[in-house]
Amino acid sequence: MKPVLFSVLFSALLMVGVSSAAPSTAGPKKQQEEVAPAWLVDLSNLPKEERARYLSEFASAKEAFRAGRWVICFTTLQGCEMIFNKNPNVWALMAGCLIEQQQFDEAEEYVEKVEKAAPGDPVNAVNRARVYMGRGEYERCIKAIDKLISTLPGKYDGEVINVLTYRQVLCHLLLGQRKEAIARVSHLSAMDDTPLFYYSRVAIALFDGDLRSARRDLSVVRQVFSNNNAYISYERALSQPGLVDALSGANPRLKH
Repeated sequence: MKPVLFSVLFSALLMVGVSSAAPSTAGPKKQQEEVAPAWLVDLSNLPKEERARYLSEFASAKEAFRAGRWVICFTTLQGCEMIFNKNPNVWALMAGCLIEQQQFDEAEEYVEKVEKAAPGDPVNAVNRARVYMGRGEYERCIKAIDKLISTLPGKYDGEVINVLTYRQVLCHLLLGQRKEAIARVSHLSAMDDTPLFYYSRVAIALFDGDLRSARRDLSVVRQVFSNNNAYISYERALSQPGLVDALSGANPRLKH
C-alpha cells in the first residue's frame, strides 16, 4: 500500500495521525515496487477527468468517515468502485464503515478482500482486530493487535499504539482479566500526555462497578484532551453499544 495513502487511511480508521512512514531500507527497485503497486499504476492510467473525479470522491469518503457519517462514506465509496474497482484502500475504508455499523460479518468480507490484494496490510490488521472484538472474540483481538504492533515499522505517532492498546485493555476486562488489563498500562501516569491513562482508568472503574470514579476520570479526560484528535478514537471505543454494561457484567465479583 502506498505510504501516503496508508498514513491517511490508518489515521482515518484510528482517528489519530501517523507522523511519518518509516524510511525504507530496500534498494531502488524494491522501493519502486512498494510505492507503485499494480493497482496504483492502473489508477494513474485512467483518463485525467475520471481520475480527478475518483480522487475527489475518495477524499469526500474519508471526510465522511472522520465525521462519523458511515452510510454516506460507504455510498461514496461504492461510487468510487464504479469508476475504479482495484484500490484496496477503498475496501479497507468500506470495512471500517461496516464495523462502525456493527455489521461485522459483512466487514470481514472486505477484510479478506484486502488481505488477498495487500497481504499483511496494517490498516487491514486493525479492521480484522476490530471485527474480532465486535464479535466477542476478545482473545483473538488481543493477539491480532499484539502481532500488528510487533510488525509496525516505527516512527509512528505513539498514540496509534495507545489506541490499539486501549482496545486490548477493554478486551482483557471483557474476559474478566483485570490484572492483565492493568499490566498493559502500568507504565503510564497522569504525567504522560495521552488519553490512554485516563480512559483505561475509566474502563477499570466500570469493571469494578465504581461509577463515581469512572465519571470523574471521564470528566477529566474530556476536559484535558477534547481538542486532541485521538480523543475521538477512545470515545468511540468506549461508546460501543452495550460496552459499559458488558464491562461490569464481566466482573465475577459483581455477578449475582
